[in-house]
Amino acid sequence: MTSDDLSHIERELSLTLPVGYRQLMLDYPDWLTDDNREHALYDNVERIIGGTTFLRSEQAAHQKMPLHYLLLGDSGCGDIYALDLSETPASVMMWDGDTDCWDETQPDLDAYLVELRSINDQIQSQRNPSGG
Repeated sequence: MTSDDLSHIERELSLTLPVGYRQLMLDYPDWLTDDNREHALYDNVERIIGGTTFLRSEQAAHQKMPLHYLLLGDSGCGDIYALDLSETPASVMMWDGDTDCWDETQPDLDAYLVELRSINDQIQSQRNPSGG
């Protein structure tokens, strides 16, 4: 993602992206598995804008998120992740399909990345149990 892409997101969604998120997207983690790239941390501008716009709308019904949330990704199983930009640092919120509500899942983006790294490492060790 480029600086222009990030500025486009800010303009389209009328928000200011946190410095940490901007840096993360400019230097997108190469250690993420394909599944986590597809779900847990979107890196597609139109998917981020379109998803955030939809989740802000009445069409999202019970999943509707506040205007100060930015879509991060999803679990692949119906849960949705978003940054709460009203807080500093921005916490990571999760829409839990089982409870039908938004709850904080991580206190900040760094903690979310630590969790993703742990999940990634588990996936890699399952795919390659011999370590080689």
